[in-house]
Order: sequence, then C-alpha cells, then structure tokens
Amino acid sequence: MFHSSTQRKPRPMSFIPDDDTAWQRTIDSHIVQPSPSPRSAPTGGETEMSSIPLAPNRWPRGIHGNDYTSLKHSPDVSPPDGKDTKDAPLASVEFRGFRSCSDIFPPDNAMIPYGEVPKVAIKRGLRGNWKKLVPHIIAVFVTLAVCQLSFRNVYWMDLRPPDEPVAIGLTQGGALNFLQLAAKLHELLILASVSALVLHAIQAQLIGRSGLPLGMIANAFELSSAQFLHRKSFWSFLWSVDPSTGKGFPYMHFWLLSLFSTMLVTLAGPSSAIAVIPTLNYFDLPRPFVTPLLPYYVWNVSTELWPKTLSAASLNAPNSGILCNDPNSDPEQEICPVGGFRDTYGWAGGLLFTDTDAGANISFPDATGATRRVLSAQSCNSTFDGRASAVSLNSFISGALTSYWIFAQQNFHGIALEAAQPHINIDSETPIFAPRVEAMCNSYSNYNFDPENPENQTNMVFPSFGGASPIQVPDWAYKYSRPQNASNFTFVEVPGTGPESPSLGAVLALPLIENINGAWVQTTENLACSIYSSWIPVDAFYEPTVNDQVSYGIRGSMSDTCLDIPVDASSGRESINTTIDIEYANAINQPIAFITGNLPALLGIYQRFIYNDSNYIPDGVIFKAPIPGVAGVVVTDDVARRQRAKLVSTVLAGVVTDGLARNVGDGSYPFSAPFFLLPNKTADGTLQGRFVFTSATGGEDEPLNTTNIADTAKWLRLDPTFQRYGYGYHWGGSRTTQFGISVLLVHLVVAIAHMAYVLGEIMWKDRGLPGAWETIPEFFALAVNSGPSEKLRNTCAGVSESRTWSEPVAVREASEGHLEMVLGRNQMLQMPMARTGVRYGALPET
Repeated sequence: MFHSSTQRKPRPMSFIPDDDTAWQRTIDSHIVQPSPSPRSAPTGGETEMSSIPLAPNRWPRGIHGNDYTSLKHSPDVSPPDGKDTKDAPLASVEFRGFRSCSDIFPPDNAMIPYGEVPKVAIKRGLRGNWKKLVPHIIAVFVTLAVCQLSFRNVYWMDLRPPDEPVAIGLTQGGALNFLQLAAKLHELLILASVSALVLHAIQAQLIGRSGLPLGMIANAFELSSAQFLHRKSFWSFLWSVDPSTGKGFPYMHFWLLSLFSTMLVTLAGPSSAIAVIPTLNYFDLPRPFVTPLLPYYVWNVSTELWPKTLSAASLNAPNSGILCNDPNSDPEQEICPVGGFRDTYGWAGGLLFTDTDAGANISFPDATGATRRVLSAQSCNSTFDGRASAVSLNSFISGALTSYWIFAQQNFHGIALEAAQPHINIDSETPIFAPRVEAMCNSYSNYNFDPENPENQTNMVFPSFGGASPIQVPDWAYKYSRPQNASNFTFVEVPGTGPESPSLGAVLALPLIENINGAWVQTTENLACSIYSSWIPVDAFYEPTVNDQVSYGIRGSMSDTCLDIPVDASSGRESINTTIDIEYANAINQPIAFITGNLPALLGIYQRFIYNDSNYIPDGVIFKAPIPGVAGVVVTDDVARRQRAKLVSTVLAGVVTDGLARNVGDGSYPFSAPFFLLPNKTADGTLQGRFVFTSATGGEDEPLNTTNIADTAKWLRLDPTFQRYGYGYHWGGSRTTQFGISVLLVHLVVAIAHMAYVLGEIMWKDRGLPGAWETIPEFFALAVNSGPSEKLRNTCAGVSESRTWSEPVAVREASEGHLEMVLGRNQMLQMPMARTGVRYGALPET
C-alpha cells in the first residue's frame, strides 16, 4: 500500500473489468499448460469460452505470462516422468487474480463508471477550507454562552419539591438530567473542535517536508480515548530524526499538541458539566423589594453596644432607674441580663444527663416569638480542674433581623418574599460582635473545715491563662462561718485589665460527703473560678423559611477554647477584651423568687445539683455531677472532683454569656430597639424613626431626640443584604467552578487562535491548506492506492517494532495526477510534494 522504489506509470481512472479467474500450475519447476476453469467449461446450449477473448492480467505477480488453469488438476495432464500420480510431487499453485463476471456475461452496455471525480488536495480560499472553521465556530459560540452564565451569576430556580413540575411533564430533577445531556453535547462539540485542529496538523505534516511518524497519523481520531498514549507509536518520536535536516526530535511540536489536546478533551467533559449544570448556592438579590429600602438602625443613643467595661450603664440605659435587682418584677427582668434565667435553669437541669464535652447548647425564644437565639456551650479537659467555653449572638442583633423580616412580610412586596429560601445578611462591613466567655475553675478540698474557725481553710487563687501573676481570692469571699452542708456563690471583681487578667472572678462553696480515714463525714469543697469575656467579631444571617434561629459565623481569631465551631479569621478583625464590674455581675446573678424564698440566680441553678443523701450519714447533703462512662465502674476522687469543677464552669460560662448577650436592654424599646430612619422630620426638625419592634403592624413612628443628621453616624446601622438559595451559576467562591470554566476558556483561546491562523493563511497570505483525508476511511483509501514498501515487510498481521512505528510517512506526488503515501526518508526527499490547486485522482499504470 506504500510506494515502492520502482516508478509506475499512471493508468486511466476508468477501465473495463476483463480479468479472468485463472491459476498457473507448475510441477517440478515445469510449466504445465493451463486448463480452463470449471466455470468456463461449456455445457449444452452455452457459448464456448474460447470465443471470449482473454484480457491481460491487471495485477501480474509472476513471469509466466497469461497462462491459466483451474484449481483442480486437468485430466490430460500427467507427471513429466510418467510415474503414477500418487507419487507425483506436490504441485505449486499461484494465484493470478480474479476473473470478472463481465468476461463470462458481457454487459449490453459499457460499465457505469464510479461517481468519484478528481479532487484538490491542497485548497485555496474560504470556500475550500470552511470545514476547518465550522467546528470551532459552533464550539466557541456555545462555550461563550455557557461561560457567561457563571460570569453573570445567573440564577436558575429555587429548590423545589421532588414531585413539583417546573415545566410540562418535567420536574426539577428531570430538568437537571436534561442539562446533563446538554453538557455531553457541549463536550462533543469541544471534541470536534480539538479534533479539527489536530487533523489539520496531521494533514500539514503529511504534505510537508518532515512527514509524520507512522504511529502518530491516527492521533486526531483517538483524542477521547487517548489510546495512543499506551502505544509505542506515540513515544517513538524520541528517537526519530528529521529526514531533511537529520536533527533529532523533529516532531516535538506535534507530540506536545497531541498530549495537550488529549488532556484538554479529557478535562472538557467534567468541565462542561461543571459549567452547564447549575449548582446550589446563595445568589444576591440587588432589589429584594419593589420600594427602595430605608436605612435601618439599632437605637443606642445613650449606651455603648459593645463596651470594654460592662457596668450599670450597660444594663439598659444610664438613667433608666431600672437596677435589675427586683426579684418580683418580671417586666424588669425581661430587659435585664437575668432575663433568660428560666431557660438557663431548665438547661442546667439537663446537664446531669449530658456529656458537656460534646456540647450543651441553650435555646432562647426571641421577643417576637418567631425565632430562637442559640447559645453554644461546651466543656473540655485541660490543666484546670474545670474548663468550659460559650458564645452567643447579642439579643438586639437577633431581634433586629427577626423584626426586619416580619415587618417586610407585612409591609413590603418583592422577589425576596417570593423566594423559597431567602437569606438575610448584615453587611460584612458592619462591625458586629458577639459575647464570648471562657470559664475555668480549680477546686480546694476542706476536709478539716471548722465552721467555728473558718480561717483554717486552704488559701485559693484565681486560675489564669499564660504566665499571669497569681491573683489571690479575697478572704471575705469564702473564709466565713457557715455549716458544712451549706452552699454559696459569690462574684468577685478582679483587679487588672490586661488580656491575661480575668474579667471577673467567682467563688463557690459546695457540700460533699467524703470518706476520711474510713469514716463518712459531711464536708465542704471550695472552687475558685475565673471568667474571661470578650466581644468577638461575627457575621449574622437569618434564613426565615428554613431555620427558626438567627445564625452567626465567627470572623475573628478564637484560640484556646473548648468550642468546636467553625472559625474564619481571614477578616483580620480583632476581639475586644472586656471587664465586668460588680454591678453588672450582680445583675447577672440577680435574686429570683423561688417558692422557698429569693435566691441569687446562679446559686439557685447550682442548688439543682445538691441532693439529700442519708445513705452514709444522717441528713447528708451532697453536690452531684455527671460521670461519663460505663455504669458500675469505680470512680476515683480525682475524676469526681474534676467532673464537679467541669459542671460548675459549664454553668458559669453559659449563664454569663447569656447575661452579656442581653446588655443594653435586651433589644427592647426604647433601649436598643431596631428602627427605620424616615426621610421626613417632625415640625421642629427632629429626626424620626419607624420602630418595628412593637406590636404595630406598620411600625410606630417616634422622634429620635436629635435634629442633626450627623448624629446617625454614632448609631449602629444595619444594612441587610438579601440572597436566595437555589440552583444557578456562579464564578466566585467555588474553586471547582473556576477550574471548569478555566478549562473551557483555554479551549476557547486555542479554537480562536486556530481560526485566526486559518483565515490568515487563506485570506491574507492567499495560501492553500490541505483539505483531503478528513476521515479514517479516506486515509485507508489513500493507503490502498499506494505502493508497498520494503520497510513494512512482515507487518501484514501487526506491527511490534518501535523502529517501524517511528518510520516517517508523507504524502507525495508519485506521478502526474496521483498521490501516494510513501514511507521512509529517501522516498520523502526524492519525490515531489503535492501542489496547491491541482486535482488528483489518477491510478498508477500496471
């Protein structure tokens, strides 16, 4: 099939098939006269075959002329030596070609020629090379249409129930499956585009001076399978030599193109799916409502929302007259730090059956009754006897978001209200903080405590982080006369304001029953606890249709904590360390009216863990803490002591955190209620606000006690931004999407570059480009019409040598009007290359 060293004359494209099926026979190297084929033996009524002239053989394979015989021995032929035929030597039979049926049954008319006409191999102009551009044009336009969806963050649709139709007979799942089909079609367009590029490179190499290795001429048809990467044919270029220059690695560019194209096609499939199939995400709503939004504020005219020192002025308002110390006034307690006592009291009761190391959250109902505020609390093992952490959102922040949504539902119209899953954020540029508390406790046993001589108790120090100097617990906090079964809780102000100094101290006295020297006795245990509090930066958000709580994310560093919650410190925002004075601390521990009398809030909670126990001593009293593990296992005194301290620190962290979250009036009017700033003023020029934290459906307009618009800069402005959760396309925030789109853009650049090259060659430079052999059958037809090569001897049943695969192949003009594949360097250099605009189609002459 490849050109041989012997030049052959061209023969006309059309001819009359006149070959006969015949066999030449030799016996012992003597030529035996041919006998007619059995098919040519005349029968009654048939024409003698001798009347039909014999045509010369078209494909001569021997030197014996035009002698023919049948496959069977002729009856009149005998061995040359006259011996019996059974001892005759083996006859050699040589195939001489097929006989045409037209020789036996001549047609009435001349044979109808094939419809093929000579064709131009190297074409000029756009008309002759448009096939090189069309795959690119289609793929480029489709890719641009797909990519722009992600660049524009196009929203597709809300998340729908599985059985809800989104179109006629089509659910959301069905629509997503249809888009998978569209992604596959897009992948095929990219494959066609890249294949057109590689095929053009193959065509150019074949008609060029260097040709192409035999093993690489099919690369354009194997890009999707990448099978050529596993064959020697692809790696044979490493030892190839340029037939014209003799230099090594002549096909480096084509090798790299093949490898790059295979990688591009391989990545195009998943990349197309990434770009075509929408994903679930949050999408911005630039205009959530029909009417423009008014500025939204939290009312904090007289009180700092996140002060460094929490004092009586931080309770609600400096001159409110509400001191947060009345155990019988529920309305006052609602706007004081102790306002969540009933919830913390119930939460604490469940800690006896909870592994606080796994987390013990508290849920507080919002003032609107529509949502909850969640406080996260968790204990952990540490070098301290007890260690716990807690964090929550300020109630005035959760109330502001909740009230905004309720007010919008009653008074606004817009797409945000129609979304299946709206998402409300507070602008990330707004400085929002949340209270964070770290509590640690160390216990001190008082086995020899003498109620009449309290000075004999062990001296205590407050635990602290880092290398801070020990802070002695004042004697008055625990060295006082009391029964051994008594319990007490006291907050203690701690001197110092540095980051290593506690914000507040606490001292507890708890009753125990201990075995001392073999005798069970009533004794007491003291605990010294330190509280570290701070305002940590957060982002708040609310999803009213799917979640009944205002959520938040930590946006600052939060090291050395027991909390196992996500933290994003990339914002660079810093926490604000705080100090809690005794007035605010006592408001957290405000007296609460119990059936048995008034008790400080924390003491009332701790007494939930104190039980009468007469199993060992009469009228014994003991403080119990949960012991995680298997029932029936003996617990050491050290483990029991640490469990008590862990329970105390967990309760302390939760209660103090909630107390800090309820500062400045717990989000109530007129202390820290949310409102819209109205554009109109009162008659005397006073600014007006529409407060939404009221029972009025349309809000309540109130003067803001100022006429200067500049005063609004002192207030906390919340600029809610709206998003909706659903299916759509997005570029930012997803590395997967960015990777997939980048792959498609790489193909886009490659396709446009190839189109520019093709147009430059055919239009500006007026050159011709190869346009033949665009399919495997066309390459096969070219090979069939080419002569054999000695270099391909013994390859009829396969190729196993790398040297054979590395042989250069080119297409050359073997004779006038005839192109052939030639193999080998000498043939490529000796024979002329194909010419632009010339029609080829002639076959070689025999």
